[in-house]
Amino acid sequence: MSGGRGIRIEKNIFKNNMDGLVMREDDQLVTGNEFYSHRIAIVAEASHLKIINNYIFNSTESSILSFNYNKVNLSIVGNVINNSYNNGIDLHNVQGSRIANNLVVGSGLNGLVLFNSKNNTIENNTLIHRPNPSGRCGIYLGNSENNTLERNICELNVKYGIRLEHSHNNTIVNCTTSHNAYSGISFYFANNNTVMNTKIERNFVHGIYIGSSFSNLFYNNSLISNRFGAYIDANSPHNGFQHNVFCGNTRYGIYTEMIPAEAEYNWWGDPTGPYNPRSNPRGLGDNVTDRVIFVPWMSVFIDLNKDARYNPYEPYFLRVQEAIRNSTEGAAIYTGNLAYNENILIDRPLKLTGSSIPDGTRIEVSSGYAITIRSGNVSVERIVIAGNNSADIGVLIEGNNLKNITLRHCTVSDFIGGGIFCNGHNSSLEELHLDNLTVKTSWTQRKCGVGIHIIGSTRAVISNTTVQDWQTGLHVENCSSSIFKNNIIQHNDFGIHISSTYTSLVFNNYFDNLYNYLVEGDISVRWNVTYSSGLNILGGNHLGGNYWSDYGGEDIDGDWIGDTETPYGPGDYLPLVRDDKKPIIRDLTCGYPTTGDNFTFSVEFIERGGRYSVTFEYWFEECEHNTVLFSVERPVYRWNYTIHIPHNATGALHYYFAACDSVGNVNSTPEAVLEVLDDDLPRFGRDLSPDYGTTGDNFSFVVEVTDNVGVSEVWVEYWYEDEEQQRVLVLERSKGEVWRGEVRVEDTLKRLFYMFHARDHSGNEMKTPIKEVTIIDDDMPEILDDMTENVTGTGNRVDFAVKVVDNVGIREVRLLYWQSGKDLKNLTMERISETSWRLTVTSKKDSLLPIRYYYQVEDIAGNLLITRAALIRVYDDDPPEVISEEVSEATTGDNCSFTVNVVDNIVVRGVNVQYWFDIWISLGVSQNVSMGGAGEEYSCEIRVPARASRLYYRYFAYDEEGNIAGTPVFEKAVRDNDPPVIQWVEAKGVEDKLTLRVGVEDNIGVLRVYLEYYYEGRKAGEEDFMERNGVWETKIALRGERVEYVIYCEDTSGNVNQTRSVWKKPETSKTTYYVVGILVIMAFIGLMYFLMRKGRIPPPSPLKVFRRREGREESLDNMDVIRDGKSG
Repeated sequence: MSGGRGIRIEKNIFKNNMDGLVMREDDQLVTGNEFYSHRIAIVAEASHLKIINNYIFNSTESSILSFNYNKVNLSIVGNVINNSYNNGIDLHNVQGSRIANNLVVGSGLNGLVLFNSKNNTIENNTLIHRPNPSGRCGIYLGNSENNTLERNICELNVKYGIRLEHSHNNTIVNCTTSHNAYSGISFYFANNNTVMNTKIERNFVHGIYIGSSFSNLFYNNSLISNRFGAYIDANSPHNGFQHNVFCGNTRYGIYTEMIPAEAEYNWWGDPTGPYNPRSNPRGLGDNVTDRVIFVPWMSVFIDLNKDARYNPYEPYFLRVQEAIRNSTEGAAIYTGNLAYNENILIDRPLKLTGSSIPDGTRIEVSSGYAITIRSGNVSVERIVIAGNNSADIGVLIEGNNLKNITLRHCTVSDFIGGGIFCNGHNSSLEELHLDNLTVKTSWTQRKCGVGIHIIGSTRAVISNTTVQDWQTGLHVENCSSSIFKNNIIQHNDFGIHISSTYTSLVFNNYFDNLYNYLVEGDISVRWNVTYSSGLNILGGNHLGGNYWSDYGGEDIDGDWIGDTETPYGPGDYLPLVRDDKKPIIRDLTCGYPTTGDNFTFSVEFIERGGRYSVTFEYWFEECEHNTVLFSVERPVYRWNYTIHIPHNATGALHYYFAACDSVGNVNSTPEAVLEVLDDDLPRFGRDLSPDYGTTGDNFSFVVEVTDNVGVSEVWVEYWYEDEEQQRVLVLERSKGEVWRGEVRVEDTLKRLFYMFHARDHSGNEMKTPIKEVTIIDDDMPEILDDMTENVTGTGNRVDFAVKVVDNVGIREVRLLYWQSGKDLKNLTMERISETSWRLTVTSKKDSLLPIRYYYQVEDIAGNLLITRAALIRVYDDDPPEVISEEVSEATTGDNCSFTVNVVDNIVVRGVNVQYWFDIWISLGVSQNVSMGGAGEEYSCEIRVPARASRLYYRYFAYDEEGNIAGTPVFEKAVRDNDPPVIQWVEAKGVEDKLTLRVGVEDNIGVLRVYLEYYYEGRKAGEEDFMERNGVWETKIALRGERVEYVIYCEDTSGNVNQTRSVWKKPETSKTTYYVVGILVIMAFIGLMYFLMRKGRIPPPSPLKVFRRREGREESLDNMDVIRDGKSG
């Protein structure tokens, strides 16, 4: 269906048409229609068309197709397209169009195609291929530019979510490509494109694939849980990645083949950055290849889930201050293992945590305050804060009504004004917690600044902190209800400076400074707790006051508490004292260790402090040391320790005891040496020898032997059944505890017996029980020589002869042979001698197929040798055979036929007959004629010469192999059946005599010529002709004017010829006859010439003269008949 310009086509149902709707005019609206089972549902061939809110199902090609040139301003909006065979929406050569809010499901190739198009907007479309397993792309751009793809969803496509080929300057923004089988977004020869704010997640292979493309920008995208976040081939330079999330990509965040990839300012799934074994081995984020440029990376994130690890879509930042600025109250901020060169202001409640890698996170500044805290409920942990000997203060805490501020596991170093300055303004700083800090400088000459300076704090707790190398280690002003414990304050000019401080407690600290304390003003501070048991900072067993390096009193009772010159200084009644007396050790061990037995060490310790650690170390020569560590909390302690002396212990046992008290006083015993005695026999382990031996092969005696001090020698005794003398084989150590030796098994089936012996280095010997081994013959018989000829003739004897040997004996040799596929024969051969076997057979007479054969040789043990099939070539050496022959009667001048029956064992190739006649013998001439025929009968014909009287012949037959059979010479008489030929007759009458002369010729010879003559019908007589010089002549008497005569000619074979004629006496003179005759001839010739010129008659044929004799005509063209002396 097609409509005109400006037509509105609405709420129709189109079914089963070739093309549902063809739009060839501009400004048409198609809306609310349903299309079912068309080749193409809607063909858009015009501009300014609106295709809105239609339902299209089961198109056999594409659902919406626009293919003509220069179409502009198409609106394809809100359509539902399901199950298109090719493309859901297929647009070519379109500009300035909008494709939006469409749902395309189950397309066979692509959900949406934009080809050779520009300046189009594709937005809010959903393209899913899940029902169709052959779907290719969600969105495909080919040869297209300056298009915008925004807020599209491309999921579950068989290859690509979005594919750009030869397409440039396009923008992809706020899209989602996920669960695609190959790539989320694929670039192929596509340049200068931008991808922003797009989710590229859970694609099976690549999140982004870049092939032969350059200068594409990827900004603020999330590439999560793909196999490769981005894959860049070797032909794709200058592609940039910034502010993207690479997280959970199983193989690589970015993989580049050969060229650098610019990937700064990205988040890699962990603050420590991406992992690369060379450039960032401590990174815990996605992997990257060597050529990825990833420094600096985004290393700070806000932990929204409060689970201390990064989760997708949690905000990340490059700088700490940026994260604080974007955080809410109570946020948890985690940083990476980087150095941050920034001054940080914390103005809201939050938790700032550095890297879990020791000293991984560093805040480095060159001026001002490194960290300023102006809010309560702040925690800073695991951060190194460095001032580079130029910045003012490491941590500044100031403000009104600040509460609950914690610094834990941090290091503050090298600030010129001080490490930590807490200014509570009129006691407005509550619950300050400084724990496990190190506050120090690197100055060794002039010291300045205060390590920790606290003003106006209530309920502060400073514990487990080291402060050193400052002008003043700890300065406390105007504080109350605070506790200072377990701190080490050393190497400062002043240890603790305290003023205007009330109801506070200072105990169990370590002071070792030029001046350990300075007290000013009115204070109310306790410098010790009540005497009690507990581990003090020196390692003693009692708690009291503090350790002061300049305390001069003594500990009388050994409890680590000073008993004289108390109270110390500012008011410490229980100052801590170092213990410098070593523990006492008494070695009570006695006896000598023996291999394989237990041995007990015994020792007694005495330490008046009653708390110390013990080290016991023992070892055997050239063995590892064994160490036992334990602690003791009693003044006198006796300890027994039992060990098992290994069986393989060699040399001496060494040991010593050492004890260290809680303040580091160490005492130890000299190294003791005890000789280890060996009383253990060698031990046999597994017998690894085979359960049977095979004749002719090596038999391995293999056994495991161990000994506590070492095996010196192992041997085996062995013998065969019924042998009296035993044989000895010394074994060699092969590996570890295994000893091995080999002997060759003899060619016998008798059983083998053996037993092992072993001796250790101490001379202890041991042997095993006797073991029996079965000997098996697994050696195949061996063919020494096959003496069978490899060629034979048809029907000939074939002598199979073979020489066979075996180590234990041959039972049988069989011959299997065949000359065709169905006549396999299996025959037993005859033993001729110990090794020779023979059998004679006959080859087939009528077959040239080769004889194939092989031998089966079985020995006494049943080992069967089957040789490879060999071949005997069969040739035909049997000539053909002439069974019978027949020759027709040979008559002179006629054909004579030969017929012969010839057979051959294979096939007759040809038969010849050689013949000659008696008249050829003197010339030495014969003829050889090939006979024709098929099967067994062959024949041919020859011409018998007129003068032949004897025929001689013989046959030759030959087959395909060239075998020739010849017969004896046969002789056959030739019968002459040619009568004499009367060539001319001359009759001449003179007076009363008639002279007759005859020319006669015969193939054999003229025997007789005679004449019968008649007068008036009556026979008058008979006369013989006489031959003279080849002419036969006779005379008869004339008795009238006319005589009839018959001339007879007889040859030597009895053939007779005759001629009959009449002689008349001439009436005119010869001259008259001559003249008349000439005139007649001339007249006849003239008339003939005239008629031929007029075309009345054809030219005359040559005159042929025949005579009939014995039923056949014979030509007389060459015979002259002479009558009356004239030619006629």
